[in-house]
Amino acid sequence: MRRPWKNGLIILSVVVIGAMITACVPEEELSAPIEEPAETLEDIAESQSEPDSESSEEVVELCSIDNNESALLKQLAFIHEGKTITIGDYADEVKMESLFGKASDIKQHTYSKDDGRNMDQLIGLTEKEYSYDGLVIKTIEEKDNMEPFIFSVEIADSKYQTLRKVKVGDSYEVLRESYPEGVLLGGELTDQDDIYRYEPFDYVNVMNFHIKDRKIESIAISRLLD
Repeated sequence: MRRPWKNGLIILSVVVIGAMITACVPEEELSAPIEEPAETLEDIAESQSEPDSESSEEVVELCSIDNNESALLKQLAFIHEGKTITIGDYADEVKMESLFGKASDIKQHTYSKDDGRNMDQLIGLTEKEYSYDGLVIKTIEEKDNMEPFIFSVEIADSKYQTLRKVKVGDSYEVLRESYPEGVLLGGELTDQDDIYRYEPFDYVNVMNFHIKDRKIESIAISRLLD
């Protein structure tokens, strides 16, 4: 039969050895908190909210003038009965009638050296002006060599709206919120006439909002011809 004092000696030995092992462990390691995983849920959420390199490149491309001029030009457009009409769009008389119906008036002028308009850069080109209720559209073409395209739009009726849903009669505040990139040419809004200009990327293609009494009175979209 095993003697009781031997059992006590074994237990005492175990306690002493355990204490020695504990004493060998540095205090900072004992008190150090348990390390979190390398990638926490917060890190994952942040990584998901940040665009990857491919999507970043797409955003840069959309803002590139060289590669996306046509996309930027689409901002210079207006909507009529669900159809979008943009500066630079092809438009002969047949196309114009299909879009807006029969014009109330059509004027035509072929530029020449002696026409008194001092537009030498347009000599030989024919301008057509189509008038509708609250809308005037001008096209330009060169006989037998150029398809006619829209270069000027003047809107004076609220039934036509821009691509960003702005229309004649809207307040200056609505306009500024919809086109924050625009500039008030007078520098400060008054109760008199003002022009709020929006240029997607250059001074050649522009959209001017005529402001009167702090409301949009008319909208002009145009391309400078040279």
